[in-house]
This record gives sequence, structure tokens and C-alpha cells, in this order.
Amino acid sequence: MKKSALLPYFFVVMLWVSCAQNSKNSIKSAPSDVINLVQITDAIAQPWGLAFLPDHSILITERTGTLWHYRDGNLTEITNVPSVYVHGQGGLMDVEIHPNFAENKWIYLSYSYTKDTKVGGNTAILRATLRNNQLLEKKILYQGGPQTKKGQHFGSRLEFDTNGYLYFSIGDRGNRNMNPQDVKRDGGKIYRITDDGSIHKDNP
Repeated sequence: MKKSALLPYFFVVMLWVSCAQNSKNSIKSAPSDVINLVQITDAIAQPWGLAFLPDHSILITERTGTLWHYRDGNLTEITNVPSVYVHGQGGLMDVEIHPNFAENKWIYLSYSYTKDTKVGGNTAILRATLRNNQLLEKKILYQGGPQTKKGQHFGSRLEFDTNGYLYFSIGDRGNRNMNPQDVKRDGGKIYRITDDGSIHKDNP
């Protein structure tokens, strides 16, 4: 009985020594300068997404509906941004540039929209041309539905793959037991479209 009683204690001690050694080794081997944090501005209250332009300047979305262009320490507001439904977690969300932005100047935005605030809103994806700090040739590529007054889970991230297809995520809009489980419902999904908003023939 004594031997069997001592065995758990021995195991606990060995486990503690092993974890301590692994922790010590991992700390010892980790470089001290992996990440450097540099604050570039404190003028944006709720930044949500960013995209780097070819000249290394940055497009930054602010949830309340402003798109900023940051360059050399200065912020410039981009005009003609779509009207944003700022509600709960919704607002102006992600921003992405086209892989051939240097030629076509296309940028993509995800944001919450509404047709009637009494009904609520959902998530939209827009493409526009960025010229002279304004959005031109705006085209809505996607509008999620139905609209709802729930304030959570609009999404949304944007990302191009190496083949030039745009992926975007849409939140479940507060209905996680229904929307993500049904392919006929918009919410709780990841979509793939072409750069002009059309549906690729190979989509599942």
C-alpha cells in the first residue's frame, strides 16, 4: 500500500520538474526582439482593419464609418465612403486591395448596411476605385440578408488568394443555431467570389 500511495506523488514531482525544464528552455531559447511595437497614431478611436498599399502607406478603417489613408505620419480621410450602419458590433470593418492594385486601383470594403433602421442591417461587400483620396466607381458585390436588429456578429474579413479569388467571412448575425448550419442562409459562412463579384463555377 505504501508503494502504491507514493507513486502518484512521485509522478506529480516528475511532471512538475519536466514542465519547469521545458518552460525554462523555451524562455531561454526565445529571442527577446521578435516583435517591436510602434504607435503610429492615436487619432483613430476604433480601428478595425488595414491594408498596405504598394508605396507602403496604409489604409485604415474606423468602425464608425471613416476610411483613413496614413502616410509619413499624416492621416487623410478618404471621401465618398458608403453609408455605414453603426450598430452593436457593426460598422466599417475590413479593407483589402486587389492583387493588381497598382494597375486597377481597386479596393474592397466590408461594412454593415441598412435599408431601413427599423428593420436592422446586415453585412455588405463593396468594390471601388481609389483615386485622389476618394472612392469612385463603387459596386456592391454582396449584401447579406435578412436584415436584423441584432447587434452582434457581422463579420468580416477579406482576403485574396494566389489565384485572384476574393474570400470574405460573414458572421452568424446572432443566430448561430440556424444561419451557419443552413447553406441557404447567408450568415455564418465564408464565401469565395471573383474580383468583379461573380460566382466561380467551381464553388461548392
